Amino acid sequence: MVTAMHDVTECGILGAIYEMAKASDCGVEIDRSALPVGDAQKSICDLFNIDPLFSIGAGSMIIAVREEYVNEVSAVFKKNNIAIAVVGTFVKKENGCTIQTNGKAEHILHPGTDPYWNAYFNAFSKGMK
Repeated sequence: MVTAMHDVTECGILGAIYEMAKASDCGVEIDRSALPVGDAQKSICDLFNIDPLFSIGAGSMIIAVREEYVNEVSAVFKKNNIAIAVVGTFVKKENGCTIQTNGKAEHILHPGTDPYWNAYFNAFSKGMK
């Protein structure tokens, strides 16, 4: 049913999905419109000009579920008032890691470092608290 799980911390939801795909030796196709971004998170990321999809996502989890169990797993989460979104599919490694945006597929790469830290240290150095 559940084949893998990975927390969303450094490098956000896209970083976590990318890491899970690489660790599983596969690719992934992600639907950008299905990725949840809260209003507060979007506002803060907009303020500091960082992409919320590649920024710290503490408290979130990526769960790989066999296709035939997606509805069953989703129902358990919903029954327990836990937000869940189906955001993509793991595919063959040779397909790479892509994200669909308005019908156009773009390759994604791991950013290496989370943009949050640069924004944080820049704000701190300017006296923001």
